[in-house]
Amino acid sequence: MTDSFLLYGYPWLLIAVLAAWAALIWTNFKTIRSLFSPLITPRGWAAAALIFLAALCLRLVVFPPRHQVYFDEFAHQDAAENISRSHTFGETLAGGLDVPPLLQPPASPGGFHVLLGTLFKLTGPSETAAFRFNAVLASLSVLVLFLLAALLFNDQLTGLACALLLAGLPLHIRFSGTADLSPCSTLWVLIALLALALYQKAEKLPMYLLLLASLAYSVNVRFENLVLVLCAAFVLARLWRRSGSVRQDGYLITSCAFAGPLIPAVALALRNRGHGLYGYADPWPGLFHNLVRNLPSNLAYLLSSWAYVLVLAPAIAIGWLKAEKTVRPWMTELLALGLGYLVVCSAHAGGDFNDSATERLALPTVLALILAAGGGFKVIMSRARSRASGAAWISGAFVMCSLPYYGKLPREHYEAEYRLVADSAASLPQDAYVLAYCPPLIRVGARKPAASPVLALLGGEGFLDDLDGKGARPLILFKDVWWYKYADASGKLERMLRSRYRSEPLKTANIDGDEYGFHLLTRRQTIP
Repeated sequence: MTDSFLLYGYPWLLIAVLAAWAALIWTNFKTIRSLFSPLITPRGWAAAALIFLAALCLRLVVFPPRHQVYFDEFAHQDAAENISRSHTFGETLAGGLDVPPLLQPPASPGGFHVLLGTLFKLTGPSETAAFRFNAVLASLSVLVLFLLAALLFNDQLTGLACALLLAGLPLHIRFSGTADLSPCSTLWVLIALLALALYQKAEKLPMYLLLLASLAYSVNVRFENLVLVLCAAFVLARLWRRSGSVRQDGYLITSCAFAGPLIPAVALALRNRGHGLYGYADPWPGLFHNLVRNLPSNLAYLLSSWAYVLVLAPAIAIGWLKAEKTVRPWMTELLALGLGYLVVCSAHAGGDFNDSATERLALPTVLALILAAGGGFKVIMSRARSRASGAAWISGAFVMCSLPYYGKLPREHYEAEYRLVADSAASLPQDAYVLAYCPPLIRVGARKPAASPVLALLGGEGFLDDLDGKGARPLILFKDVWWYKYADASGKLERMLRSRYRSEPLKTANIDGDEYGFHLLTRRQTIP
């Protein structure tokens, strides 16, 4: 698949999938409502609404949004801004804003970027809008989890218990207020699981189409959600083997059609692998090495939590031993889903849950554990002697799961770098062009066009002439963590620039013992 399609055709494909999903929700609404009407009372809906509002308040007010993943967040916002401006799915290598951009397909699939880009059409590009949008998506995940758990376990109290645990989960709260893919991915994983549960209740072709559309969009938010497709295939095999009433031809045709929206996501992953991107280029032995290195650490991360040891693990065991037989297959499949995510994420080069930024990769596994524990929650609450004792147990579980035990603190030196960029925006020349290793950071944080120094090294003198308009436009060099990390390339660039420009610091700061900041490059009258 060509870069041209990924840049220009892919957003339209995702919009088509999203439109089909919305249309299927609309056409199946009566069936969906009929499945929930016997399960959820008006009081149950009111309680779920209160949990949703509490989750939203936690994510917007009590724990205000802030960066957690940094450079990925800027790349996502940059791609979403390009979608909102020109309907192009691209990450800016050079230019942007008032300068025609040079684009390449981003490393991540475009499901989140299309949604955020649509929002930017209404609000204009804004990091605040991106943060708040993700906080809303994360809070909606709590509501979808309520519906899913209530449907799986035929009990609204179980749904409320699971939703309450996710609403107060520190790991989920922490990444809810970022511009990362995690909140959107979590929401679509839950939507796909809900569609799967709905199909189990009403085995009709329209419900199957809704499931396929949900799975397709979830994979187009994060590559790892292919694990969800495999899990759904096993569940469908169980359902079809049990019912024996599947119209094979119709389902086969629709399943083949479902593969179409997956092709761009798979092609993008293969493109990343071909270009040697971090996390994609490891050979099979390298993936196994990553798994051996990260899996014990990630298991230790999970087992170090009071929530898992004292709440989720006992609830899963109780559910397995005491819940109805109809619940056990779902519990097994949810545990298999969590294990699948654990293995896939651990095989990633950056798949260590104990790192402050990649800790977000634990979310799908934790989500599967909470859902699987629903079987035990139902048993415990049904055997409670009174409503008060059941409520007390849920309150205790909520407190245990809300303890802030997760991972490490955010990378403060990255936040200091971002603050330097944002605070420098007003002091930079209005028509400045910036050389920076992370152009999206400059474009989002300082609202200036930027180009990667790698392009300057490849393009040489002619590229620099284009950037500064042969002296007509201020050119600025930004030194940050990547400047020092890629010291060899930075040294070559500095020698090239020194022969053409005089350098004057505009705004700098000492971060982690190195000088970060902006340097104005003034063109020499005679260039050697």
